[in-house]
Amino acid sequence: ITGFTKNSVVELPLSMTPSGGARNPYEAFVIARKVDGLDPGVYHYSAFEHSLKWIGEAKHELSDYVGSQDWADSMSCVIVLAAFFERTMWKYDDPNAYRVVLIEAGHIGQNMLLTATELGMAACPTAALDHDLLYENLKLPSRITCAPIYAIAAGATATGPRDEGVAANGMSRFPPAWRWAAGAREVELLSWNQRSLMPLSSE
Repeated sequence: ITGFTKNSVVELPLSMTPSGGARNPYEAFVIARKVDGLDPGVYHYSAFEHSLKWIGEAKHELSDYVGSQDWADSMSCVIVLAAFFERTMWKYDDPNAYRVVLIEAGHIGQNMLLTATELGMAACPTAALDHDLLYENLKLPSRITCAPIYAIAAGATATGPRDEGVAANGMSRFPPAWRWAAGAREVELLSWNQRSLMPLSSE
């Protein structure tokens, strides 16, 4: 939340991402494993208080929450965006509103990736989620009006251009997906077959 505005009825929060009908249907949860100053576990993020609330232990590896993608186990945490559809349903009965809720996850995720880049972190989005584990660990109240939609895995990246972030065979140790490097704002694509690291020209 970046600030507040008032209309004739209530005070409304302002955010960095658009939300259909200003309904803000998303809640963020952090599954932390290796985060400085934070005990491992599952947390709910409060945008109003800019704080984390302990929910419970993280009983599984990070990869278990994101479709057994083993690269996630090298990350520090996974941030899960869960949609509370009833917030949007309260205002809209048009099925088109469902599409708007899903699009919003992309807006939020993009800001998270940009923030990770600015902080010099590696981050990778994924929609491959284990819903059963997430419903259980995030303690979501309903399987009908709530759903995990999107996740961003984040962790430390290399401090230099080619040091700890690259293994002896020249391959990135970070997720097999788009990786944004903070320094030169270069973008690299690690091929899905794990065989080559291909720099993409910015020209």
